[in-house]
Amino acid sequence: MTMRRRTRSRSHSRTAKKPVPVNQATTATPKRARPPLIEQFHVAVDRQLKSGYGTFEAAEKAALLIKKRHPQLQVTVYDAKEQRHKTVEQPQASADPRKKSSQQVKGATSQPRVIAGGRR
Repeated sequence: MTMRRRTRSRSHSRTAKKPVPVNQATTATPKRARPPLIEQFHVAVDRQLKSGYGTFEAAEKAALLIKKRHPQLQVTVYDAKEQRHKTVEQPQASADPRKKSSQQVKGATSQPRVIAGGRR
């Protein structure tokens, strides 16, 4: 038996693409538009907007809550009307004498502990 060689048909051959006229060619991809900000005040964590609020006080309260939980993050309140960020700092410990200090909470004392049976 002889093997028959297969040939390509003309419908499968490559065809050259027609060039696009200069006036119809697009030079750059269109940029996506940002959605409009509905609320005036937004909480921003590391310069990324997270949630919107109607009043500055509500946004600041939410920002303080985030800052207390994660003090290493940069938390700001963004005012969309004025297009400004206000940095939220971690609240300082109050000087209330009724509150225990961090040493009293941890059980630290001014005198060193004596461990029975320890080295001399």
